[in-house]
Amino acid sequence: MSDKPVALAIVGFGMLLLVAALLLRGRTRGLKLGAGVFGGLTVAVGIILLVASPRNAATASNVGSNRLGATTTTADVVEPDTSSTDTTDSTDEAGAGGEATTSTETAPAAAGEVSSYLADLQSVEGSGMDTGPVTINGATYAHSVSHGTGYGEADSTQYDLGRHYRTFTATVGLTDDSDYHLSVLFEVYVDEKRRFSAALSLGQAKTFTISVQGGLRLRLAMTSLKGEGGRAAWGDARITGLATAVPSTT
Repeated sequence: MSDKPVALAIVGFGMLLLVAALLLRGRTRGLKLGAGVFGGLTVAVGIILLVASPRNAATASNVGSNRLGATTTTADVVEPDTSSTDTTDSTDEAGAGGEATTSTETAPAAAGEVSSYLADLQSVEGSGMDTGPVTINGATYAHSVSHGTGYGEADSTQYDLGRHYRTFTATVGLTDDSDYHLSVLFEVYVDEKRRFSAALSLGQAKTFTISVQGGLRLRLAMTSLKGEGGRAAWGDARITGLATAVPSTT
């Protein structure tokens, strides 16, 4: 509660005493003097309280703020870093006939880039790939590599990047003539660091782009999870780099 109303009341009372002292006459001289002195003192006390009132209010405010600060904590908000372009390694799986969620990392585009289809390159290690058009989930990809697979089979093929390329792009899935119950795990490794993975069934396709910048070896791995025979395909699989860095094939 503020002291200001009380101080004003005291000043008012003192002023009334002073007025009364002025109105008293004659034989009431002693009473007049007493009223005047008491009135003056009352006014002085009221003025002192008025002067002190704002200071008390400020002190009370500071005390309240300190008490509030003792029990209230302001949390620091840390913004996530979204500037990185590294691929998040995740495995997606959905039922046959559905569409797997696509997790795509796209490297910054630059003028003067050139692409090389894996179908036009020689693999350097592994089981090798068949080349030519494939149809995945109703779409045909002319420049593709693929490998036959069955239950429990695991195959991989490696390609030389020579540290010349920036990105690898493909659409993965099972060819439409595969067994209905077949499911395959597709994985991409750059210098044996896994950069992409997705488990897909018949009727699913997933397009992605990952960074291979600075990489020496690209490995494509396929592992059959269930079902019988079919073909795991990498539609229009290609590596891309700057024209000034990629070796000429002519």
